[in-house]
Amino acid sequence: MLNVLGKNTGYSIVEALITMAVFSVIMASVTCFFIIQQKTYQAQGGIVEMQRSSRSAMSFITKELRKATSVNITDTETDQIAFNSIEDNLTRSFSYDEGSDILTFSKGGTPVKYFRNVSNFRIKGDSASASGVKKITITLETRTEDPDLNLNEHHYLTLKSDVTLRNLI
Repeated sequence: MLNVLGKNTGYSIVEALITMAVFSVIMASVTCFFIIQQKTYQAQGGIVEMQRSSRSAMSFITKELRKATSVNITDTETDQIAFNSIEDNLTRSFSYDEGSDILTFSKGGTPVKYFRNVSNFRIKGDSASASGVKKITITLETRTEDPDLNLNEHHYLTLKSDVTLRNLI
């Protein structure tokens, strides 16, 4: 603000332009910071959901396999396992479709439950005993549903579990 002979003359156009430029830089910085924080928040939400669903899927798989009375690992290359349960006489199975990233649980030949965003599912039977498979190692790899907006790629989580079969007949 200029002060000539004790009179207030107001802001000059140059002072107003400089003030607007500084304010614009500050607002652009704040907006950029907000956008980055929003993307990070969304990415973390996706990671939390992936971890929750992965643990839920692994828990379901291990609980079902622990109830098995007979196990048939049909083809380790296509990642399928069929078994009978102590609960009923229906054949149950887990099968992984790599093309659609879906792990399917079937009961009596009817698909019952689907696990999405599965990027890998491996089953390995330990047939060291003469009576067949006694222990099964399960590897489940899942990914976030949407890619991270900051990195432009998915996050992955791999869970591994050993299941000892207790009810084999």
